[in-house]
Amino acid sequence: MNSDQNSGPSKKSPDRRLVVLLVVLVLIIGLLLGWLLGSGSYKSDDDSMTATEDSGLVEQIDESTTTTQAPVTTTALPLTTEAPATTTAPPPTTTQAPVTTTALPPPPAPTQAEAAGCSADAGPLPDDISLNMGFQADLDGVAGEEVAYTYLDHDLGKWVLRAEAVDGSFSSEWLIQDSDVVFGTDILGVVDTNVDGLPELMVKVGGGAYTQSIGFAVVRDCEVEPTRNLEGGVWTWAVGASVQHIGGFECTNGYVRFESASLTEALVWLVHSYKNSLNGIVWESTGTAGSNYVGETDDEIPPFESGYVCPTLPSMMVEVG
Repeated sequence: MNSDQNSGPSKKSPDRRLVVLLVVLVLIIGLLLGWLLGSGSYKSDDDSMTATEDSGLVEQIDESTTTTQAPVTTTALPLTTEAPATTTAPPPTTTQAPVTTTALPPPPAPTQAEAAGCSADAGPLPDDISLNMGFQADLDGVAGEEVAYTYLDHDLGKWVLRAEAVDGSFSSEWLIQDSDVVFGTDILGVVDTNVDGLPELMVKVGGGAYTQSIGFAVVRDCEVEPTRNLEGGVWTWAVGASVQHIGGFECTNGYVRFESASLTEALVWLVHSYKNSLNGIVWESTGTAGSNYVGETDDEIPPFESGYVCPTLPSMMVEVG
C-alpha cells in the first residue's frame, strides 16, 4: 500500500508542468495577436483621416477662384562675420638723437702782426746769452703790446736789442755795433719825444769812464730800428761829465735839446746846442733861427748839468727769456 501512494504523485507531476507551459504559450500568443491587430487599426484610422483631409483641400481649391499662395519666407542663414584679425605691432622704438645747435665760435682775433700788416721773425734766442729785464708797452701804436729788452750774445761779444709781440706773432732785433762786453747795454725807458703818440725806446748803447752813449730806437712795421741822423748814421749822444767835457739832453715840447760843452785852454766852455725833432726814424733840426748855436761862456763854470731829462711813459718791467 505504501508503494502505490508514492508512485502516484510522481506520474502526475510532469503533466502539470506541461499544462502550465501550454497556458503560458497561449497567453503570449494572445498578447501578440492583440498587439498586431491594435497597431493595424491605428494605421487605418490615420490613413482615413489623411484621405479625408486631402479631399477637403481639393474641394476648397475647386470652390475658390482665388488662389492664395502662402508667402515664401526665406530666412537667410545668419552670416558669420569673423572679426578682422587685428595685429597690433608694438610701436617702433625710435630714439632720435637730440639736435644740438652749437653756435659757431667767432673768428679768432687777428694777431698783432696781422693787425700791423707786417711780418718779422728774428728766430729763437741764442743759447749763450745774458738777459736784461724787459719793458712791456704798446710800442708800435697798433693793437697789442710788445716787449723790448737787451741781451749780451757771448759768442759775438755784442749787445742786441730785441722787440717781440706779446702774442709771439713777430720778433725783430738790432745788433748794437758800438757795444762791448765791458759796458752793458740796457733800456732806460719808454718815451715820446715828438709827442706823436708813437713811443720810442731810450737805450744806453755804450759808455766810457765818465760818460754813457744814449740812443733811441722805434718799433715800426714789426721791425725794431735805431733812429738816425740826416746822413743815415745811427744817432747817439754822449751824456755825462769829466774834467773837460760835459753833455746831456732834455725832452720838452715835442723836441729834444742836445747840449755839449768842452773846456778850452782859456778856461771857458765852448757850448754846442741842437734842437731836434724826430721825424719817423730821422732826427731833423727844428725851431726858429738861433735854435742851434755854438758859443762860449764867460768863465769856467759849467753852463748846464750833465745827464738827461726825459719824461717816460707808463710801461711794465717784465722778465724775459
